[in-house]
Amino acid sequence: MKKNPEVFDQMLDVSEHKLTREIYKTILLSIFAGAFIAIGGLANIVVGASFLKNNASMMYFLGGCVFPIGLIAVVFFGADLFTSSCLNPYVCIFKKKYVGRLFINLGLVFVFNFVGAILIALITWGSHVIEGENLAYLQKIAAKKLSTDYGAIFLKAIMCNILVSGAVVLSYFSKSTVGKVVLIWFPIMIFILLGYEHSVANMFYYALIKYRVLGYTVGQMAINMTVVTLGNIVGGLALGGFVILFKEKKVKEKEVF
Repeated sequence: MKKNPEVFDQMLDVSEHKLTREIYKTILLSIFAGAFIAIGGLANIVVGASFLKNNASMMYFLGGCVFPIGLIAVVFFGADLFTSSCLNPYVCIFKKKYVGRLFINLGLVFVFNFVGAILIALITWGSHVIEGENLAYLQKIAAKKLSTDYGAIFLKAIMCNILVSGAVVLSYFSKSTVGKVVLIWFPIMIFILLGYEHSVANMFYYALIKYRVLGYTVGQMAINMTVVTLGNIVGGLALGGFVILFKEKKVKEKEVF
């Protein structure tokens, strides 16, 4: 198990690597990240749909159990995911460089995560997976994710990225493969269970909703996506701000009476 200062240094090292590598690699790894998260989202639909009529608690729990495969793949393949990229500003703050690269990177990652998510949505649509109970569950997801309660959506998006970015940082603590999987799995399962809002997962859901569910417009989706994205940014920055506490190499212990 790594110590806190090592984790802080690794967070900065990962961010620096992502901001300085070749753009074509960022594009390809962002497409893969969007696809990985979309596959987790599809698994969530298929598993959750089987419990739609009988057991709502199991529907969310089992959906949450399978969704984390997306982030596990992102972390192990070193792919670029927009939500965890919201930790990148801290390398600019502490190393006082890469500001221009930061905005280019965030823009590229967001756009090409969308490309990866849409590709999986197209494959899903073309292979007729979203039919019957799966379609009914997608309609349920649409009603929640395209709500006009923007304040609640914004807060859910903040909490989502505290958990998602937190899962990535937690994975840095472990030196073993199994340890990393466990540390990623629990926070992601919880964010699905609590119905929090993840911008890249929503790229996949919105694309499927547009293909298969009537009554929702691109304008509605764009507004909700903007709210979710802003909330994810705030959540990532908040988590990164917390990780700054890890940089202290000596912690003074105080006796508590």
